[in-house]
Formats: sequence, C-alpha cells, structure tokens
Amino acid sequence: MDDVIIEKIFELVKHSNGIKASEIAKKLKISRKEVNKILYGRLAKLCVQDEQYRWYCRSEYSLSVDSSNISLDEIEKAFSNAN
Repeated sequence: MDDVIIEKIFELVKHSNGIKASEIAKKLKISRKEVNKILYGRLAKLCVQDEQYRWYCRSEYSLSVDSSNISLDEIEKAFSNAN
C-alpha cells in the first residue's frame, strides 16, 4: 500500500474527534476495505477503534508532543521501541 495513503489516513484520524473508516474512505476516494486494511494493519499500533466504530489516535500520540511535524515512520519507530 502506498505510504502517502497511509499517512493521509493517519492524519485524518489524528485530527479528528473520532472518524469512521467509511468517512475516511469518502474523503480519500478509496474503498472502506482498503482503509480498514491499513487501520487494522500498519496503523494498528497507532490507532484504536471505539464501540461506535470510530477511530482515534492512541493517547500517546494525541495527548503528548505535537506530532504534526513527525513522520509516520518516526512515530511507528518510537512506539516499537517503547514496547
């Protein structure tokens, strides 16, 4: 999967107050299946889903340092090293 799409999905989740995969799919003009594949795959350590199927950044990324200038790879690496 294209890293640009993955980063766009992460940005949408990060800057929302909860967003459904279907909403992400509409905004990016890709299938919900593709969005879910990324959210449950590459972004699984960075994002979490609630009971209403809305996606959020895990608290480590939404409450801590402003991650707007940090790349997705840097965030993934930091999270991997912390666990």
